[in-house]
Amino acid sequence: MDVFEAFPNAIISGVWEIGTVLRGTESGTKFSSLGFVDVIVDEQVDGALDTSPSAEGVSTDTLLYALPESLPKVAAAAFVGGYYWHDTETDTYYEIVEVGVGKNQESGKVEHMEFKLKPTGVKHG
Repeated sequence: MDVFEAFPNAIISGVWEIGTVLRGTESGTKFSSLGFVDVIVDEQVDGALDTSPSAEGVSTDTLLYALPESLPKVAAAAFVGGYYWHDTETDTYYEIVEVGVGKNQESGKVEHMEFKLKPTGVKHG
């Protein structure tokens, strides 16, 4: 069973958008939205507060699940480096550091894509 079927109450709509990223512009890295995507979010926050009592001692790993038909591509390798996710509720932009493909083990059909994200700072362009 697909995670979207298993956890329908966990689906977030109208908050997360995916877009392309353009690096090395005069004003830095720019994000261009391709639209909103329904996602399921799994977030983990770690802190090394014994070494740094500031926000620098805190790291966040966010895992997003998305349906393949709502994405611009299904090829996992295309997303790393070329796309960012944007959480419009917090106005935080995320770099994609890892992509997984969730397949139905019986049919081989891609049921969802998994994106491991790290927060970053970009400007909407």
